[in-house]
Amino acid sequence: MSRSILANPKFLGRHLEVYIFVGILYWVFCYAMSIASQKLEQQLNTEHK
Repeated sequence: MSRSILANPKFLGRHLEVYIFVGILYWVFCYAMSIASQKLEQQLNTEHK
């Protein structure tokens, strides 16, 4: 995805900004999935006693 953005002439010389944006999107997605899995585990009560 970042390669196609960087191929656009409007983004020449803006590699760092594009990679930071993609990294932030990745982090937000992973964080949201982590929170969702924690809530699902709480709902299913998967604690071992």
